[in-house]
Amino acid sequence: MTRRTPAFASIALLLVVAVITVACSNPRETGDTEEVSEEGPITIGASLSLSGEYARIAVDQHNAYKLWVKQINESGGLLGRQVELTVLDDRSSPETGARLYERLITEEDVDLIMGPYSSAVTGGMMNIAERYEMVNIAPMGSADELFQQGAQYSFQVITPASHYLDGALDFMEEAGLKSFVVVGEDSAFPAALLAGLEDVADERGFELLYSELYPVGTRDFSAIIGKIEEAQPDAIMGGTYAEDAVAFTQQLKEQGVDAPIIALTVGAAENEYWESVGDAGQHIMGASHWEPGLDTPGNEEFVEAYTDEYEKDPGYHAAGSYAGMQILGEAVEACECFDHQQIREELIDMETETVFGEFDVDENGAQVGKIGVMVQWFDGKKEIVWPDDQATADWVEFTPWSER
Repeated sequence: MTRRTPAFASIALLLVVAVITVACSNPRETGDTEEVSEEGPITIGASLSLSGEYARIAVDQHNAYKLWVKQINESGGLLGRQVELTVLDDRSSPETGARLYERLITEEDVDLIMGPYSSAVTGGMMNIAERYEMVNIAPMGSADELFQQGAQYSFQVITPASHYLDGALDFMEEAGLKSFVVVGEDSAFPAALLAGLEDVADERGFELLYSELYPVGTRDFSAIIGKIEEAQPDAIMGGTYAEDAVAFTQQLKEQGVDAPIIALTVGAAENEYWESVGDAGQHIMGASHWEPGLDTPGNEEFVEAYTDEYEKDPGYHAAGSYAGMQILGEAVEACECFDHQQIREELIDMETETVFGEFDVDENGAQVGKIGVMVQWFDGKKEIVWPDDQATADWVEFTPWSER
């Protein structure tokens, strides 16, 4: 059983309307971004969720953007010019994000843009990037459909949402588990995750017993957990962000509902997760995309610089956002210009390694090179349990609440 609420339908419509708008508009009628002053600093603009539903995580993206700008300026600038960063608060709203990117381009007159946090806000602003033919590096835009709508100027950095929980599916297969449920927030990313899991269920011989998308901001999961208990699945999967991952975990414990595998996205991979849920997080799996110990170019230096600058360890949102800046900088340096058409051509052909891992996109800007990692919590410590060649520990089945 799958329940899709009206909010998801409106997001899907927004994406379709965005492509129609791009196809019918002439960027020369609304703005010309090809001319970049040869003097003064280069300006990069972005909207981020400094408030609202996604603020807890978006702060890491903001930190990463600022760190890269600081470092590039200290090393002599981008093509020898200093860089200035302008960030506006989209309040976690796709509509607000779209308006702010238009403002950044037409009023703030920024030279370059970087993407916002979340697939929902990314989906809201992509038509603006298309209209003004501005390259948009989207570090945290994971929903598959964002890069299936014909956009020409947006480029995905993170693993597509439909593959976030591939590791958990591999574990199910390894353990001979057959059934699962999946729930998630009714927004672009979790909906894409859910759709991907629905597709793969039949392909891999799994039975999807129950799925549901809940309204953004939901914190009471008692009814949903009751349905999960009734379904009796072998695995519980969640397309969660930060706050809902915490609430969902706590209420699973309160209601005594579990399964051999419990795997959640975003929140369960965050460093702060254990601080919020305590030992309720024991053996919970999280879909991550990067961890500090990974052997990627410059990763050790990035972790040290981030920790020194912000007095906390970076998570994958910080690493992916920093990598997005690296990718933009590399494309600009490669074409030795700020012309967006030439930058776009560099990105289409680019295969590179960042602190986040591989960057390689198809002709639609969809990420095809980056593979995520699955982490699992053991006594307050995250261990990588998938894929095998990057694992720091073996995965274990979830210890039932009744046996703790």
